[in-house]
Amino acid sequence: MTGATAVGVNAREPHRAPVVVTVLICAFLTFPTLGARRKESISADDLAAGATADQSSGWQPFEENRGQADSGALFLTRGDGYAARLDADGFDLLLAPAPGGPAAGHLRLDFAGATGSGSVLGEDPSPGVVNYLRGASPGGWIVGVPIFGAVKYADLYPGIDLTVSGNRRQLMLRFDLESDSDPGAVTLHFDEDARTEIDPRTGDLLVGTAGATVRLRPPAGTAFTLESGAVTWSVSGAGPGEARTISMTLDRRLTGDPSGIAAVAPALTDEEVTRVAVGSDGGTYVTGRALAIGADGAEAFVARYDRADKRPIYTTYFGGSAEDVPLGLVVTANHEAIVGGWTRSTDFPIANALQPVLAGASGAFVLRLSADGATPIFSTYLGGGGDEEARSVALGEDGEIWIAGRTRSFSTLPRHASTPAIGSGLRGGYDALVAALDGDGLRLLDAVDLGGIGDDSAEAVGLDSSGRVWIAGSSTSPDFPAPAAGAGPAPQGRAAGASSSHAFVVALDPDSLAPSFVSRIESGGTVTATGLAVVA
Repeated sequence: MTGATAVGVNAREPHRAPVVVTVLICAFLTFPTLGARRKESISADDLAAGATADQSSGWQPFEENRGQADSGALFLTRGDGYAARLDADGFDLLLAPAPGGPAAGHLRLDFAGATGSGSVLGEDPSPGVVNYLRGASPGGWIVGVPIFGAVKYADLYPGIDLTVSGNRRQLMLRFDLESDSDPGAVTLHFDEDARTEIDPRTGDLLVGTAGATVRLRPPAGTAFTLESGAVTWSVSGAGPGEARTISMTLDRRLTGDPSGIAAVAPALTDEEVTRVAVGSDGGTYVTGRALAIGADGAEAFVARYDRADKRPIYTTYFGGSAEDVPLGLVVTANHEAIVGGWTRSTDFPIANALQPVLAGASGAFVLRLSADGATPIFSTYLGGGGDEEARSVALGEDGEIWIAGRTRSFSTLPRHASTPAIGSGLRGGYDALVAALDGDGLRLLDAVDLGGIGDDSAEAVGLDSSGRVWIAGSSTSPDFPAPAAGAGPAPQGRAAGASSSHAFVVALDPDSLAPSFVSRIESGGTVTATGLAVVA
């Protein structure tokens, strides 16, 4: 490998049996997620003592390849800001870009000189599974993919096993050596075009390609040496019966917040956990978008996590060949996740649909999954010839599904023959959309558009005990929202110094969907409402 970067172990002293040498290489990758942003780091000494970068970061699942990736891949894993594809010869790291940065970066790491004579198997199996509902044909869906807490490469080098594990923010490579094995055989090669240098301030090794730079910290008490593209460090001999742990950290030096719900989600691009819900059993449900392995961009997912140990019960990736963005999430009493969003995919996984065909360039979707995440109870487009988005979903008392979002083509939304046409049609760029589907997704029960001469969008929806539908959102229309009947005169325009956009809260009568309460919130700047909680 001319020009490749090799990382190796150099044994300075002869081994004395019985000796077990453990080499732990920890890839510590952080990425901006939800919440307050701060730098997180961990020393090699902490790792050697068995600490982790963040004890709340969660258990890292490794999924067996059952056809969801190329045939050469053996296992896949996704952490916060990175994804990895493991094969017999090494692994590929896909690194999410920093906010506003270039495209995601790629680094290849090979086990140089490995014999690879042993098996590669998952360890620490989990009852959880991964499902892939990709494309319109159910024949191409892959469900029930098993997940593990680690992957073991048996006899990767003579007398040396490798175990790969992680904890959401780290990849840990542990080499277990028999007493007569040679630690100098362990050599890691990075991409031939990778840029490498030793940081003179810290002694860390910097490895970078287009869109990705990582930092390898040397084991405590040792230093890297870089000569002709080969990087080595020293391992001292151990006495009889002693074990030795050498720790390294691969650090992207990005800010991150490992606390909160984002810590249990799959690999994220910036701010891509879009909605969180809690089920009746106390379990956590998350939807958003994750780094796509083996393809560009991101793919939509919904995941369910156990209340006790926070391990995934299922993670279901879904969508078509274009952009799919989940934005709303609600969970039924029997643990069925309902996701709303928008898509450009004409091959979205559709099942038992009110609208089986995408009518415009993009449209809203509503997906209801079985409790195990493997089967769409229904999945439907919702939209006319313009653009629609489902930005929030809620459940009604009778099991109906309420959707809040925005529309450019309200008058052409699909309707059941008995569904009344409520609303007066588009008046600005976007109108706020409120619609209700029956629980099986086959009938549009009600729909109304709300807005003025600008752009209006409903961002959140909820229902009170009397059945009134509450929405909150944002608007650039000076004539929206108008006051409810009897509440005073409608606004005649934007006052001097008022915001270019304002927030609104509207309550709709359960029978007529006419506004029974309106509130407009504005200031000297831009004001938006993105969430809503209804009590009573």
